Amino acid sequence: MVNKLIGVYKITSKSTGKFYIGSSSTSIKRRWDAHLRLMKHGTHHNSGLQLLYDTYGDDDFLFEIISSNFSDAISIQHEEQRLLNVYYGSSHCINECLQVSTRLGSKQSDRAKELISKVHKGKPKSNIQKQKMSQSQKGREFSKETRHRMSESAKTKVFSDSHKSNISDSSKRMWSSRSKEQNQLIADKIRQSNTGKSFSDERREKISIALKAYWNNKRGLNDR
Repeated sequence: MVNKLIGVYKITSKSTGKFYIGSSSTSIKRRWDAHLRLMKHGTHHNSGLQLLYDTYGDDDFLFEIISSNFSDAISIQHEEQRLLNVYYGSSHCINECLQVSTRLGSKQSDRAKELISKVHKGKPKSNIQKQKMSQSQKGREFSKETRHRMSESAKTKVFSDSHKSNISDSSKRMWSSRSKEQNQLIADKIRQSNTGKSFSDERREKISIALKAYWNNKRGLNDR
């Protein structure tokens, strides 16, 4: 395939007949390579395409150029939009957005969410993936409403003893892997971030109980 070829393309699963419609105004070849790279790392934005890749592999995909006789990006988008207007919402079209270049109309069924969850559960992530995920979250700001929902959700979470033990072991390994200077620097930052903060009586009581339990456990004074 010529690297500079532009236009509208279609990715079809040979096993299921399901297809995805996309376009590129720079290089269809590079866009296809990007699709494969994202699916390989389990990070593709289209859950249906990712699920097909995880289930059947990339050999199951048929890649077709639908139309390539275009001189500008707007014409390409118009053609992609025309096709989406025809196929979006049908049983075989797995595009999650009705509008080109947006996430408008994006939706996932409960069944799709469940399948995606099963596919990714327990899947180990490479250090590169972890680093990219960490970088994507840095500097991210949440609205007051979102923070409130996250807080309320965290309050209702119940962890098993096994889960608590895993968290504890992970935390110990993390701190022990750092030098004393690194641990001290982190501790100082935490201390500074909490300076001047005011807590409700309920919050202070919870902190007090947690600290007492921690030190009693260290001294072997917990109830048996």
